[in-house]
Amino acid sequence: YRFTSLCSHSRNPDILKRLGTSAMNTVSSSVRGANEIRIQQYPALEDGNASFPSGGYQAKGSPSSRGQGLLLQHEIQGAPLIEALIQEKKAIYACAVASPRSAHREFKTSHEPLQEITWDSENFGEPPYFTPMIVCTKEFERDLNHDRDGVHQDWHGRRVLFPKGARLAQGPVMYLMVSDLNRLLFFRRDETLRPGQFRVTADNDVNFRFIVDCHPDLHAFLQEPGRHTSKRRDIMTHVVTACFQKLQQDYAEDNEEEGGWRTYKSLEPLADLLEESNYPHWSEGSEFHPEAAATLLYPHSLPATLDTDEGDG
Repeated sequence: YRFTSLCSHSRNPDILKRLGTSAMNTVSSSVRGANEIRIQQYPALEDGNASFPSGGYQAKGSPSSRGQGLLLQHEIQGAPLIEALIQEKKAIYACAVASPRSAHREFKTSHEPLQEITWDSENFGEPPYFTPMIVCTKEFERDLNHDRDGVHQDWHGRRVLFPKGARLAQGPVMYLMVSDLNRLLFFRRDETLRPGQFRVTADNDVNFRFIVDCHPDLHAFLQEPGRHTSKRRDIMTHVVTACFQKLQQDYAEDNEEEGGWRTYKSLEPLADLLEESNYPHWSEGSEFHPEAAATLLYPHSLPATLDTDEGDG
């Protein structure tokens, strides 16, 4: 999977910042200056807020080893007030999981900084967005001290009311994207097909994926190829070629409107793979060749030496 930081606020999800393919880091830090402090009811660690001059909040995301899921590592620096509130059970690590497409939203919490997040893909309709944060679990008042709490001088000596649910820290929105075409493939048995036959169709009802219907013998072989892994690789290259043909035929529109391939976020990493390989995109007409794209990303494996019979040409 690939984790991508969109921006500090979900109101502007079009600004993308790639931070790697195996993990993603998001950092919220204070900006010096007291202009933002006066309008706050309580000190918070977030972009554009100077309440904690030396503070920083970082969230690192990585795939869960137990299948679909996200491991989120929350880290706080230079904000002893927030750390104390967590220890006192007055604050908790949290993450909002949301899907703009389906309007579904869930809120996950954890008492530990390493938070495992799972979700039901049927509820979201697409890979969800994640917003890491730290929130208050109850309403309380507290006298603030610059040296003890790490807050800005403007908060020093003030008695502050912290509402239940107040966001003490918030990181940028993250988006989980599939970075391997194999993860877009769903194989299923189809006894109406002939031995060795398969058929590829696109399914965009929930998360975009390719349905690969296979005759039972082919389906079984793809699951357990035994010693014939090279044969399986060749078949998979054929399958990937069919997937690219389907994209070129039915999803060539390069826009975010209904029908355009960019409406399906799970296809963006696949487009990135082609771009990184300096190969044309499936929306570029005759410049794109499905078989060349497939063998570029999933090349045929050839033996180091080729044995030939005597007398061959």
